[in-house]
Amino acid sequence: MRKKTAHRRGMQLDEKTITKLVIFERCLGTQATNKLYELIDKENGYPKVLADLENSEVEFDEINLPEEWKLDLAFIDKWSKLPPMFTEMDLTPAAYLSRESIPMGAVNSVMSGAAQKLVEELMKQKVRVSGVNSTAITTTPKEEYMSVMDGLIENFKLIGDWTERPTGIYGAVLLAKQDDKCSLSLLTFLKSLPRQRWLNPILKELEGTK
Repeated sequence: MRKKTAHRRGMQLDEKTITKLVIFERCLGTQATNKLYELIDKENGYPKVLADLENSEVEFDEINLPEEWKLDLAFIDKWSKLPPMFTEMDLTPAAYLSRESIPMGAVNSVMSGAAQKLVEELMKQKVRVSGVNSTAITTTPKEEYMSVMDGLIENFKLIGDWTERPTGIYGAVLLAKQDDKCSLSLLTFLKSLPRQRWLNPILKELEGTK
């Protein structure tokens, strides 16, 4: 779809470039992808972090990665080595195309029916423990977990008042306990909220400091 759109608009984007960005979106989720496109915009199409990742003389541990990318360091390392290399490529058109084709808020457009159903069920969870939802999570392919967490977070972003614990937050925590990337994604989002009393135990739980 993106390749056809690029061709129709006269954008000189090859399929490998588009595919590499789609892999990033699917594996690291909305927050990490938004950060990638933010860096592309801010640094005029040539993010320094990508150049560092592709530079064999720069140690991976010394690279200043965005917090949102630390969901899966092994993935970032492998992904950066996939062709094509982005160091000398202006990624502005590719980022524009990606955001236009699948807006970051439209998570349902890239989510399977099973994942959408799991989002709906987890958003209804009012109590800390749910055997039904635990089973639903384990029967959903792990490859869908990040899409589900993205869907939950997009729902939470619609909440204007966080003084009370919202329905669905325990559903998100339940999923986070099953996947490290989901846990870090949820933790990053919750830390961006105004600190509330009810939120502190959840933050500690996600940080592993009960």
